[in-house]
Amino acid sequence: MSISQSDLVLIKALTEGLAYLRRNPWQLDYVFQDVTASNLNVEFGREEIQRAKKWFLKTEIPVFGVYRLDKPIYPCITVSVLSSNESEAHAALGEIDPMVFPEDETVNKQDLVSVPDMIEGPFSPSYDITTGIVTIPDEFSTELIFVNQGLYSQTSNTTYQIQAILSDKTFLIDKGIRDNLTNSFITPAYNVLKVMRHIANFKEQYEINCCIKGTPGELYWLHAITTYVLLQRRQYLLEKYNIGLSNLSSGEMVLDEAQSPENFFQRRIIMTGMAEVRWVDCLSEYLEGVIGEINLVKSGDTTVASTLET
Repeated sequence: MSISQSDLVLIKALTEGLAYLRRNPWQLDYVFQDVTASNLNVEFGREEIQRAKKWFLKTEIPVFGVYRLDKPIYPCITVSVLSSNESEAHAALGEIDPMVFPEDETVNKQDLVSVPDMIEGPFSPSYDITTGIVTIPDEFSTELIFVNQGLYSQTSNTTYQIQAILSDKTFLIDKGIRDNLTNSFITPAYNVLKVMRHIANFKEQYEINCCIKGTPGELYWLHAITTYVLLQRRQYLLEKYNIGLSNLSSGEMVLDEAQSPENFFQRRIIMTGMAEVRWVDCLSEYLEGVIGEINLVKSGDTTVASTLET
């Protein structure tokens, strides 16, 4: 992921988790398994599980952010981010993402610009259709042209790969091409940009509130189901959204006296986790080629020995 939107991620995870339980109601037996423990009345436990199942399967339980403009619906689950702080233990100046380094990540230039970059030109060369030899005008040179670069036709928006440099005025492309090469130009061999991806870790704290308008028993059911879903979705949050090292803690049941005489109960779950944040920079070109001269110095005289071109 890029910049963490953890509250939206948790809303999605809880919504999908509740839907999964509705499709697989047998898992509710595991949610409330402690109710049938030997130190409780077994019959009462079984009846309690059946009541919880029936309530859950017939009751709509929306999940949303803690603030909303319309009238809230009860029961519900609200989600908010309490804090998000970069981890000092994982902080570094050049946080290179180990998932893509040292391999290069690239962006296609065509996604950024509609016309390829121009290295040389535009010019109107002559082209021998039988040999594939292209001859450029006298005012241009192949000094900055390399094998695997392309001759781009503005007429057909087609690029023809350069196969060999024959002289300072000629190079080779495929033969048999029927195209108007007027105002064509040379394009890079690599139509991509290298990208450097960075990573940072943020220690975050989330508040998940279970809210009920009804009885304390219903809040018990909702809290148990919500906790079960959060635990069940741990691997999902890590693998898909890189929210890991999660830890849960629950508060006490609270009666919202401001809503009196209505019975509004709520119980919050505090979840901490480590969220990965990524960003990119350093868009850079690939090296197209190298040209230069090797100078040999003898007895004070400088002689050009050869030209290096790769």
